[in-house]
Amino acid sequence: MHIFDPNSPLRTNWQNADDVAFAAWESAGHEHREKYRDSGQSPARSKWLERERLGILTDALADGELIALGISPDDNSLDIRKIPQNLFLSAELEIDAVNSVIGGLGREFRDVRICRASPANPLEASKANSSGRPTLIIIAKVAWDALKSANPNFLNVPKSTQNIEIQEMAATMFPAQFPGKCRIGESTIRRHRRTHPDLFT
Repeated sequence: MHIFDPNSPLRTNWQNADDVAFAAWESAGHEHREKYRDSGQSPARSKWLERERLGILTDALADGELIALGISPDDNSLDIRKIPQNLFLSAELEIDAVNSVIGGLGREFRDVRICRASPANPLEASKANSSGRPTLIIIAKVAWDALKSANPNFLNVPKSTQNIEIQEMAATMFPAQFPGKCRIGESTIRRHRRTHPDLFT
C-alpha cells in the first residue's frame, strides 16, 4: 500500500493510492483473506467477512494509521481532499467500497483512495502529528487512566462496560475530536486492548 508523502501534492498521493475495496482487503491481513477464500460455499459467511474487513479499514482510518483522499462533489474545483479523521468515528458513516464513496456528517467524497500514514505505528504517529492531535490509542489510554482514578473498582467492571465508559470519557475529555455523535468505536478499543494489554491494566 502506498505510504502517504507529506512533501508531495495530495493529488500525487491520491494517484498512487488504492481504491477502498482493495485497501480493505489489504488491511484485513493474511488470516482474514484465507478465511474469505475458504468461504466460497457460504454466501452468508462471505458477506460477514466483507463487513468485518470494512470494519478493520474503518478502525485504521479512525486511528490515523490510514489516510483517505477523495473528491467532494460540492467542490467545483474537483481538488483532492483529505477526508477528516473524525468522520470515521461518526455513527452516520457510510462506506460504499464497490464505488469508492464515503459519506457522513453531511459530507460525501467520491473516487476515494486509501494510503498508509507514515509512520505506521500509532504511538509514533501521535508524536509526529504536526497538528498535535493524539491518536485514538493515546486517547483511550488517557480515558482509561481517568476512569481508574475516579473509580477504584473500575478494574472489576465487565470489559464491555469498561469500553462504553472509555467511549464516553474520551468524548468528554476530547470534545474537539469527538463532536456530536462521534465516539471511538468499541471494536477499536477492543483491538487496542488486545494488542497493547500492558497499557490497560
